[in-house]
Amino acid sequence: MKKITLCVLLFGISVMCWTPAIAKKDFGNLDPPSILSAAIENGAFCVTWEPVSGADKYSVDVDVNVDEYFDEEGILQTVVEFSFGTGDQTDPATTNLCIPLADFTRYTYDDSGNPITDDNGDPVTEQVSGTAHVKVKALNPGKGKGRQNHEFSEELDFPLQTP
Repeated sequence: MKKITLCVLLFGISVMCWTPAIAKKDFGNLDPPSILSAAIENGAFCVTWEPVSGADKYSVDVDVNVDEYFDEEGILQTVVEFSFGTGDQTDPATTNLCIPLADFTRYTYDDSGNPITDDNGDPVTEQVSGTAHVKVKALNPGKGKGRQNHEFSEELDFPLQTP
C-alpha cells in the first residue's frame, strides 16, 4: 500500500511540475499578416504585408501552378513550391520581400521522371511561370518561444511571368 501511495504522490508531483513546462512550449501564436500587394519590379517578385506585433521575421511561401493541361479527368497541373524568408535581410522584421525572378527555377524532367542533363551532366533548370499563390507567416524564433507553427495569411493569387 505504501508503494502505491508513493507512486501516486510522485506521479502527482511530476504532473504539477511538468504542466508549466508544457504550457511554455505552447507559446501564443502570432496573428497571420495581411498581404497588401504583389508586383514584379526590376526583375524581382515583390510582396508587401502588414506588420504583426511580436514578429521578428517572416516566411513567404509561393506555390506556382505550372504545366496545366486537360485530360479525360479534367485539368491537371503541377505545383512547384518555393519558400523564402526575411531572416537574412538587414532588418528581418521588414514587411516586404523582393525575390529575384531567377530564383523561380526547377529541374526539367523527361517522361520517365529522370532529370534532363546538359553537356556537363548537370541537371538543366528552367524558369517557372504560372499562377503564383503567395502566403506569408510571421515568426518569432528563439529559445523558449515554442514551435513556429503560426498561421499563414490568406493566399494572394498573382500571375508570375519570368523572362
